[in-house]
Formats: sequence, structure tokens, C-alpha cells
Amino acid sequence: NSMDTLFLQSSPLSSLVDLFNGSVIIDKDGNIKTKGVLSVQKVEVSNESAGTGTIEKGKIQVTISTQLLTENSKIIITPKKPIGIAVTDQVIEDTGLKNFTVEISEPLDEDLKFDWWIVDTERSRSVVDTEESGEVIKINPNPLGFLRVRDVPSASGEELAQVLPGDEFEVLEEENGWYKIEFKEGQTGWVKGSYVSLVE
Repeated sequence: NSMDTLFLQSSPLSSLVDLFNGSVIIDKDGNIKTKGVLSVQKVEVSNESAGTGTIEKGKIQVTISTQLLTENSKIIITPKKPIGIAVTDQVIEDTGLKNFTVEISEPLDEDLKFDWWIVDTERSRSVVDTEESGEVIKINPNPLGFLRVRDVPSASGEELAQVLPGDEFEVLEEENGWYKIEFKEGQTGWVKGSYVSLVE
């Protein structure tokens, strides 16, 4: 008998699925991180992170509004005909208005249709850079008497060092329940968030 589906269930003991020693990591929300190239037959985009636009005949630009735009967003534009086209402005105002402008160098004799796609939006971002926040974590007591520091944010990552309960570290990054710390001068690694506490 063959099995049609392999089920990987969530567990209170783990929040990640690690394949091939950190080469592919899937978190509990379905986000996939790979060290290699991800090849797919078809990409379906949701959450209004993609769309179409038109620069009307005789004009050189159009502005598109979307709430998914962030300071980290990259916007990919693919015109329906070969022509130089660019995103010339990304605006995020205090009022909450978010838009970007698509522009060509000279007006055309016909409408120019194009597709757009926003990559690295607020909703898709799973890596949090906390360098500016100055968050500090403290290693909690545990039965082993130490906590392993790993080279990747995964329990199967290589052990780089051990830190002791009560030790405190500034958080450099947070990713899928793991914290990146500098455990020795110039040496960084990851510790599992369930074994630490944020220092108030």
C-alpha cells in the first residue's frame, strides 16, 4: 500500500520542519526558507500583492495605491510589450496612504499595460530585524544547565557554543521563534526562543 499524503503535524515541542540539515525550513505558518534555488511550475499570489496597471496613451506615468507597500518592498514591473519602464517613486505617508509610481520616458501612441508584483511585504515578512530596538533576552534555567547556540535557526543546526542560565544577550534578529545573538565578540548564532525570556 502506498500513502498519498505525508502529514507533518505541529507539536508543542517544535515549530519548524527542517529538511536536509537546514537546507529547507518550513515554519508553522507555511513559510518556506531555502538555501538553494526554489523552482516552481506556477505561483499564485494573494493578499493583493500583485496586480495590473495601465499608462494611458499620451501619458508617461501612473500611480498605484496598495496597503501592502512597506519600506522594504521591492516592486517588479513586467510590461506587455518591450519598453523601458521603471518604478520612480514609493510613498508611505503618515496618514497611511501607500502608493508607487510607474513611469516611461516618453508618451506612447497607445495604452501600455503592465503587471506588477510586490515582494517582501509586511504580511509575507517572517524575519524581524530587531537591531534598532535594543531587545535583550535572558537564558532561562533548564534541566541541562545550558542552552545550545546553533549556526542556523533550527534544532538540527550545528552547535557553535553553549550559554548558561542567567546570561543576557542583545537580540540581533528574530526568525520563526529563534533569536540571533552575539555569544562571543564577533561570533553570532541562534538560540531557541522557548528557552529564553525578554528582559523588560
